[in-house]
Amino acid sequence: MGDAEKALRGQIESASGRQIALVSFRKTDGQQFELAGVKGYKLDFEGEIKFLTDGTWLSGGLGMPTSYEFKPGKTSGDVFQNLRDNIQGGQSVSSGSSVKISGSLTAEKTENGWKFHPAEGHAVSKPTSGPSVRTGPVSKKESIACVNNLKQIGLALREWGMDHDGDYPFNAATSRGGTKEICSPGSDGFDRNAFVHFMVMSNKLATPKILVCPADSSKHPASTWNKGLQADNVSYQMRSGADINETHPEEVVVRCPIHGHVVECDGSVQSPKQEH
Repeated sequence: MGDAEKALRGQIESASGRQIALVSFRKTDGQQFELAGVKGYKLDFEGEIKFLTDGTWLSGGLGMPTSYEFKPGKTSGDVFQNLRDNIQGGQSVSSGSSVKISGSLTAEKTENGWKFHPAEGHAVSKPTSGPSVRTGPVSKKESIACVNNLKQIGLALREWGMDHDGDYPFNAATSRGGTKEICSPGSDGFDRNAFVHFMVMSNKLATPKILVCPADSSKHPASTWNKGLQADNVSYQMRSGADINETHPEEVVVRCPIHGHVVECDGSVQSPKQEH
């Protein structure tokens, strides 16, 4: 088993309590890079996961960032309990069903070899039961704090772009301090390596703590920039692509997957209409 497959398998088993198994893994692409003096490697993969028992898969669903958290137990006959599970972003799955996934892993070169960070992935097929959409009431206080985080991120993106001929990190080569060679956009346009793009903006962001939405209990804020970022330290999704720049001011560049707030390329933050 390669280091990358071993890292992904460990991530899945740990998050799911060994209720989800990685049954296939295939490298589709790989590229070395150097970022802020640290040698790294980006590996794209395809694979398949299998559910070992009935339960609720706490994932964003088809095309959304994949979570491997799992709540075992057959679907309850209690309509209200099932609704609560759906609000939490879960979808019912049966033992033996499987889902195809794709994503990317990044690794940094250490004295003991390559150290892989948690994978950023997406489901590319549906499980036996169709995915449910995360809905339901949210805390207004957390929503306001999330907007404030995104305003700081929007300002940081614009300042970073001003220093790099108008390019955002994902459109600037690593030789210019960017992350263009590390981009790995998903089918929805959001990049699987958002945390890498945010990392190179550290000189424009006051603290890495603002990269975690206050309502996101699945992520863990980094206290400082000293040890870098991992996917686990970032809630917000970032789009990548040649058209994502200030010449297209209304294009979405960053999104909160919980509240739906977005940062547009002009730096403004927009919220879902129902919150106005």
